[in-house]
Amino acid sequence: MLRVVDMLVECAGTLFERYDGLKSRRRGERTLQTIPPQDRTTHMKTLTGCFAILLGGVGTLIALVVTGLVWWGAFKITAQTEKATSHADKALVQVEEGLSTLKEPVASTTKSVEEVREAAATAGERPNTPAAKAEADRLRTTLLPLIERTEMMSTALPPIAELLDNAADLAGNSGNEPRADRLRVTAGSVREAAKELDDLRDHAAEFRVSKEAMSAKEVESLARRTRKPLDRMTTALSDVKQESERLRGELPEVRRTFNSWVYTGAAVLTGILFCIGLGQLAIISWGRRRFASPAVVPPQTTTLAR
Repeated sequence: MLRVVDMLVECAGTLFERYDGLKSRRRGERTLQTIPPQDRTTHMKTLTGCFAILLGGVGTLIALVVTGLVWWGAFKITAQTEKATSHADKALVQVEEGLSTLKEPVASTTKSVEEVREAAATAGERPNTPAAKAEADRLRTTLLPLIERTEMMSTALPPIAELLDNAADLAGNSGNEPRADRLRVTAGSVREAAKELDDLRDHAAEFRVSKEAMSAKEVESLARRTRKPLDRMTTALSDVKQESERLRGELPEVRRTFNSWVYTGAAVLTGILFCIGLGQLAIISWGRRRFASPAVVPPQTTTLAR
């Protein structure tokens, strides 16, 4: 660029020198002489050469600046991608830890409910004696708090379902329809489990308020109904964790693929700008030849008598 500026300064200096020479020559002559065709052609070539050098220099400068901006943007985008994938990885790790924390009480409650169901089934096979009724009442007293314990679990299910829906939409928009379908099915299972747990708590509250004793068969039926949404919840939590682990394993490949596309686009734009820069340099070269080779035309003058 400094060379281009030097050529522009040289062009301007030459123009001023030629203009001063013409003024002094016309001032010293006693005859009116028109500007020779040779001078007119030379001046036109000088002007067009200077303009071509100026235009080519500005175009080259713009091409260099745009190239720098393209690569600055590419590095900026890849840095943001690195940051986003790192944040997503940490978020998925937190989700998996939360699922593991939630899965433990679900498994414990499921195990306790199954024990009550098995005991109620055994008690139901016995004759209807006072001992059997006492056993059924004890199992009822054990089962109702287990159902109420699911309230904390069910409150965590709607946010999980919403998270799965958002992930499914994102997967669908990115073209991964199988994953989107799996996530939507899992979200539906989570919502259905939450609804069943809510219904169970309402049903258990009715039994708690009622003064009538429950038979062993009724306790077994209620335990079976309680076990169903808990099993559904366990399966859904396992599916969510597997999808999270699978997605976390795919993040590095997604990051590499995206970065490769970014760098490829930057390289293509650089090639286009390089061709444009070569065109601007060709314009500068043409302007230099135009500036350095004035036309040779026989002088034609017209003298008027005073």
